[in-house]
Amino acid sequence: MTTAKPLADALPKPEICARQHPELSAVRFSLLAVIARFTQAPGSGVDSVGALARNLERALGVLSTPSPVDAARRWLIEATRAWATLDVLFADSNGSDERAARCRWHGVTGELRCELERVLELEYAHLLAEGPKRATECLRRDCDELSIDVAAADALRRALGDADTDDKRDWFGTFQQQCFALAEYMHRNVLGLQQVLSDHEAMRYATAMCGAVRGR
Repeated sequence: MTTAKPLADALPKPEICARQHPELSAVRFSLLAVIARFTQAPGSGVDSVGALARNLERALGVLSTPSPVDAARRWLIEATRAWATLDVLFADSNGSDERAARCRWHGVTGELRCELERVLELEYAHLLAEGPKRATECLRRDCDELSIDVAAADALRRALGDADTDDKRDWFGTFQQQCFALAEYMHRNVLGLQQVLSDHEAMRYATAMCGAVRGR
């Protein structure tokens, strides 16, 4: 069986849900594109059907709240923070992908991938029961699934109008950069590495990130 059919059927009666909540169409379209990218990658451990169903269910929950715009923003902020914490561990400044591009952000270096063994020992020791290779695979899978969650939440908040038509002025771009820089700062703190961000910058970023929740 191909991936297309179970993905298409992941949400019961998607056409009815789409009529009730037109914003779901934007979420579904974005998810299918992102999930396809991950599932085509060699050795991907992403459960494509589960990822689609999970995020569409979350989107429905958000749309059912008294304030969907605020709920969507909270979802995006929560998912982005969790994703940045893991994704920054796999960034390679010498690569040619999105992770390499993020290494041009202030505070993100691409150096933590060389410290992954120590990160596992100090921060994710509970994953080491089956060895470091398996633990790394778990972190990569979680990172990929969180990236899908971010794509879903971002698509929904855009469909709800919580976005500037000019991406350079949109709040999420700055928030995302701050998340990644602060994630590296925290990992460096645990590892005892020299910091790239100053303590003052880290505090300013943390304060700004908290303010994003109340940004509307």
